Amino acid sequence: MTLPKDTLLPSGKTLGQVLKSGKKQYEEQLKSPNSGKVIPKLTLKELEEFGIHTGPTLTYSSFPHSSFLKYIEASKKKYRLEQEKKKRNK
Repeated sequence: MTLPKDTLLPSGKTLGQVLKSGKKQYEEQLKSPNSGKVIPKLTLKELEEFGIHTGPTLTYSSFPHSSFLKYIEASKKKYRLEQEKKKRNK
């Protein structure tokens, strides 16, 4: 039986090797003199130059929102109650 760290990945390395190298890279990055530097923020114009869209987006879903479904169910129930009252009053 193989341990999870012995699993061979598509790269040809085992999971243990990948984890060890990732940990080593992370520790080197923390020791790097650049790790404490503040990265400058880009302006909207610069973002657009790089092709990053920052404007509003519309997300369309074919599934109704749950609050809308609750509203529909409440409306149906109210309509049924009104119909029953009309029948009783006749």
